[in-house]
Amino acid sequence: MIQVVEKTVKILLFLSESNQDLSAIEISKETGINRGTVYRIINTLKTSGFIQDGIKDHTYMIGPAAYRIGMAYKRHIDEDQYIRNILINFAKDSNLNIGFAILEGINIISIHEIDQYSNVRFYDEGTEYPFNMGAYGKAIGAFFFKDKPIEEYWDRLYIKAKNPNVPKNIEELNAAYDDVRKNGYSISRGENVPGTLGIGIPVFDHKGYIIGAISIVGIEASIPSEMLPGIIKAGKNIAEKISLLNI
Repeated sequence: MIQVVEKTVKILLFLSESNQDLSAIEISKETGINRGTVYRIINTLKTSGFIQDGIKDHTYMIGPAAYRIGMAYKRHIDEDQYIRNILINFAKDSNLNIGFAILEGINIISIHEIDQYSNVRFYDEGTEYPFNMGAYGKAIGAFFFKDKPIEEYWDRLYIKAKNPNVPKNIEELNAAYDDVRKNGYSISRGENVPGTLGIGIPVFDHKGYIIGAISIVGIEASIPSEMLPGIIKAGKNIAEKISLLNI
């Protein structure tokens, strides 16, 4: 089965790189795949639109289904850059760090961290975060566990911390999640990095399911309390723009 998949991919890649229609004999010769196997793979791929008949008789070319996959990949790349640009613009204007983390299964993973416009660096892209602490964790966890019993996941999601602001049991975490759902954002005071203030804004897909969160972070002593409403409003606007992408 794996060999068939490998041969199928090899044929598709070969056709995608060719600037002319090719016969099964030519494809077999250039790829080193048995001619009978080439015919079988071509017939299968034709039914799904990945290969179509060429202009000349008994020749083949890449089909429209392959184009659709390519455009889906391009959309993903374009959307990723769009998100990054939004985050960069906010970081430039505010001199605060801002990031975007996504929910993958039961893991929270940071995929964007913009820190070049502030004086400090807090997080790295690719870092995993717990559900019971920090701006990301509480913003995502509040909605991920809205209809799920935390008790079943507690041993896996809970990470001990010395910071007194971190919920220490299920009751405290449920209370913290209730606050996030009520306010629409999470607050983290030095929970991951001492001396920092983090604001987490949940991000939802077009169906209303939680998919990630925005995190805005800075040194707490340098963020006046009167600035918080404006920062939270800007974060919610960014989260809404990402939600509209239907990712």
